Amino acid sequence: MIKDLYFFGCKTAGQALGHYLFLGNNQKHDNSKNSLDSGLLTLAGVPDRPGRGCFAQVGNLSIVTFWDRTGDPRPNSNSAFFAEGRYTAEELLSAAREHYPRIFGRFDFEIKLR
Repeated sequence: MIKDLYFFGCKTAGQALGHYLFLGNNQKHDNSKNSLDSGLLTLAGVPDRPGRGCFAQVGNLSIVTFWDRTGDPRPNSNSAFFAEGRYTAEELLSAAREHYPRIFGRFDFEIKLR
């Protein structure tokens, strides 16, 4: 079970443009991990289409990131879920549904990872 699952993206659709980092109970958190802002997607060559993404394990972080315009309609908008530890993409997405049901519920696309 993943205890601390971070969300990087737009928490509330249409209210405040910009991407922020949140922890579990949706508190805005230190945004020092802002390299998630399309960095992995660009490096992996993932086409900028909603739902297209990638999974990575970097050091002790497991990350699922994907293009997402449900919170911010601008190009290069994306979302990411990540946790410290070695987890699979499926474990991260399952935890995301549990930890962030309102955010995960607004996705109107299938998440397809490389």
